[in-house]
Amino acid sequence: MKSIKKLEILKFRGFRDTEIELGSRLTAIAGQNGSQKSTILGILSQPFTIPKGNPLFGEKPLTGGDYRSAFGDKFKLSPDFDVAYDHEWTINYLDNGKEKSETFESIHRDKKRGLIRFWKKDDDRKGGSYIVHPVIFLSLNRLFPLGEEKGLSVGAQEITSDEILFCQEWHNRILLIDEPIQEVS
Repeated sequence: MKSIKKLEILKFRGFRDTEIELGSRLTAIAGQNGSQKSTILGILSQPFTIPKGNPLFGEKPLTGGDYRSAFGDKFKLSPDFDVAYDHEWTINYLDNGKEKSETFESIHRDKKRGLIRFWKKDDDRKGGSYIVHPVIFLSLNRLFPLGEEKGLSVGAQEITSDEILFCQEWHNRILLIDEPIQEVS
C-alpha cells in the first residue's frame, strides 16, 4: 500500500519552493477560486498509473473513469505559461512502510507545437515514468458550487467550538478511527 506523506513543489505555476504535508488518512484542500487547489490535486494524482499486466488494468472504480488521472481531468495546460522544464515537484510517500520519493518535471512532447508532458526526472525509460498504484481524482467542486450561487455573500467567519466538535466527531465516524484531528495550516 502506498501513502503520500508530503508534496514538495520546487516550481509549478504560482508555486515556488513550497511544501505541503498530507494527513495520514484524509486531507481537505479548500480555498478561493484561482488559489491552485486543482493544481495541487493534479500534481498529486498525475504520476500514478496501472500498467498492462497489473490485475487492476482495465478495471473501473465505482466513481467511473479509470485508475489513472491525467492533468487534463483537472485543468488545461497553457502553451504560453506551461513550458518544458518550468515544472518540478517531488512526491514523498510510504510504500509498504518504506519511505520513497519521486521527482517529476515537464519535458517536451512536441517542440514544434510547444506541447509538454510530465515525466519522472532523469528517467526516460518507456513505462518508467509513473508510480504503479491506482489513483482516483475526487473533487467536491460540483457538489458545492458556492461560487456560482447568485446573491450569496460569503465573508470570513470563525467556526464555533460546537462546529469543530461536530466535524471531529463525523470525521472519526466516517473513517472508523478514534484519533484526534491534527490541524495543519
